[in-house]
Amino acid sequence: MSDVRVVDIPPGDGTKAGFLRSFADAVGLPGLHAYNWDAFADALSAYVADVDRPLELNHREMPRLHSEGDLGVYVDVLTDLANQFPGHLASRFPEKATPPPADRCPPAAAIAHYHLNRGGVTRVVANHLLALRANQINPPWAVLLTGGRAEAWSEFEHTLEHEGVRAARPTVAGFDYDSLYPGDAAPNPAGLADRFEKALTDHRATREETVLHVHNHSLGKNVSLPGAIVRLAERGWKILLQIHDFAEEFRPANYLHLVGALGEGANLYPQAPQIHYAVLNGRDRGVLQALGVPAERLHFLPNPVGAFPPLPDKLLSKAALGAACDVPAEHRYLCYPVRGIRRKNLGEAALTGLLEPDSTVGVTLAPRNPVELAFHDRWRSFAEALQLPIRFATGEEDGVSFHQNLAAADAVLTTSVAEGFGMAFLECWLADRPLLGRDLPHVTADFRAEGIELPGLYSSLTIPLAWAEGFADRFRAGCEKLLTDYRRPWDEAAFAEALAAKTAGDRVDFGDLDEDLQMAVIRRIADDPAARGEVFSVEPKSGLPRDGVVEHNAATVRERYSLAGSGARLAAAYGAVLASPVGPVTPPPHPGAVLDSFLDLKTFRLIRG
Repeated sequence: MSDVRVVDIPPGDGTKAGFLRSFADAVGLPGLHAYNWDAFADALSAYVADVDRPLELNHREMPRLHSEGDLGVYVDVLTDLANQFPGHLASRFPEKATPPPADRCPPAAAIAHYHLNRGGVTRVVANHLLALRANQINPPWAVLLTGGRAEAWSEFEHTLEHEGVRAARPTVAGFDYDSLYPGDAAPNPAGLADRFEKALTDHRATREETVLHVHNHSLGKNVSLPGAIVRLAERGWKILLQIHDFAEEFRPANYLHLVGALGEGANLYPQAPQIHYAVLNGRDRGVLQALGVPAERLHFLPNPVGAFPPLPDKLLSKAALGAACDVPAEHRYLCYPVRGIRRKNLGEAALTGLLEPDSTVGVTLAPRNPVELAFHDRWRSFAEALQLPIRFATGEEDGVSFHQNLAAADAVLTTSVAEGFGMAFLECWLADRPLLGRDLPHVTADFRAEGIELPGLYSSLTIPLAWAEGFADRFRAGCEKLLTDYRRPWDEAAFAEALAAKTAGDRVDFGDLDEDLQMAVIRRIADDPAARGEVFSVEPKSGLPRDGVVEHNAATVRERYSLAGSGARLAAAYGAVLASPVGPVTPPPHPGAVLDSFLDLKTFRLIRG
């Protein structure tokens, strides 16, 4: 092999693209068609493999990259290629100035969730990494701790790599759902804490510089996790517990799994100076305040909303939707872009198709959970039998893509009776589509406070009580089961108060009915179109629609819920956690407050039972 070729690498202009451009010019690097780290690594790898002289990259000055993380990623690429092609590539940096590779620094965050399969939390984890990167707040290096499942993560990895975010994914044995370990049901919090700590230290996490950011620790999916959190906090780890969903909120199977294994006195919400909490909305913040979490350790972290790509052509998308899903071309298309689980209130979506003239509703995805799928498929069969203007699984393999669904839509629909964050109330505006359907005040209050206008929503959709024969008996049975499941005594006065509130004026909200009663109402209206006049929507007090609301809301979402803004909120929370002293771990002052907050029969709906 010939003598070494030495190339002086210019420091660049401070931007990643500028540095990579100057690098390519200096080396004579062909094939660099995009100025990102993936393209750079591919182009340099192909070049080193093909040349007949060893290449030495001489850096007289450090690369002028604004982000410390970019320096780490750059050195990582050079190190990986030097190992891949021994003797073919070497690098020199100014003495005592070599930046550490990104994955040799302590990670800013160790983010923990049971899995990285398709779902809302997986998307939040990816967006949090991008949000931190958007603000260039910290080295873009994190550790993702999971139980091993990561079927959806490949959808996000390319974007993360493109942005210079490195995220190792060590598996922590025993950290997935307990249902996956049927032969090992006994809690083992000490063992899980030990395995967490090994994964953390193996990836250079430190108690002083790394936040352990755990999602949904108390949901009842893993009975060892709450105790493991306590032990890790006792060992001095700084922890942020982000709650998306509560086992106490009409998830009795989850709650009983927890208390059955740990006892009703289990410390599900541990308190210590080094343990902070994060919530998605104001209601959940109030729940944790009632529990006794101090304000300085309680952080508001609404989910970041990523930018929307340009949508496909509307007419072409509508034609594709019509061909795939039999949506009439002359109908307005109301897209319900959700996985059709029970709390999404599919019966009300079907009713909307009947009530809105010349309209067809499309529910994009079917559930994967077999129990949820049974409810979904029952509605699908019912709708087909009555030839209702609603289509199911319009975004599955036999339908069209998610973006084609939105492009074809004249409006986005929501009829859900429960949400944690409520992304559907925000994303539609970025897709340049208005929003219609059911309001969820505990979710939308935060959005309205930020300036979002939601004139197309109703707070209830009432029908004559006489149409819901037997509702009182069904509601009593549902309440009895709920309280029994949560090991709470029957309260006749509370039941009577809730029933009176739900049937005031001899009317009842369609969303309070179970599937049998909802289907009976829909049959009545399908058989007698004049009955539509007896369905009343109760509008919220947000005002009437006005011109420009879509544009106004889109601008507000971009300003208030952007990746950069979310990154700033998250970094502030991380900073507060790391600045906290380490103290003893105790139970919360009012441990029953969470369950008390949710077991209000006035808020209970039969389709959540």
